[in-house]
Amino acid sequence: MPLQSLDMNKDGQIIDRPVRLVETIAQLFDRDRWIADLDIMAALESIRLSRVVCRANKDKNDTACGAEYSIIFEKDDLVAADNWDEVLTLNGDSLSVVRATGNWLARLAATVINVQAQRFIILVPKDVCWTCLKENLQKKDFGVGFEKVLIA
Repeated sequence: MPLQSLDMNKDGQIIDRPVRLVETIAQLFDRDRWIADLDIMAALESIRLSRVVCRANKDKNDTACGAEYSIIFEKDDLVAADNWDEVLTLNGDSLSVVRATGNWLARLAATVINVQAQRFIILVPKDVCWTCLKENLQKKDFGVGFEKVLIA
């Protein structure tokens, strides 16, 4: 595809170089039912995507890390999504959790679907530190009315 140089009027030069558009589109199916088209590269570059890193990995003397989930999130409204219909219909101000531990492909698909749905995504490691996760959620400014989804 020929491109004109900025000084085309002066010397009449044309830049003739191959151009590539890189897109990674994948289709998500649940058995034989189509669920969604996924733009993986765009989702992975999204500012709505983050992950939690436990501070205890840096500070071995931190005793606050390792608290139980039931203590940390006892007053929070959490919604679990266990299938694609539930993932697609997540809504509200509650914190949603997509349970896909140990299945990297489902985690990737759930991440991309939620980014495309304009939700804030937090990737949670296998051995999550609930204290660090709670602190991460409190520090971030998600804005009012924006959905937050944990991919666990």
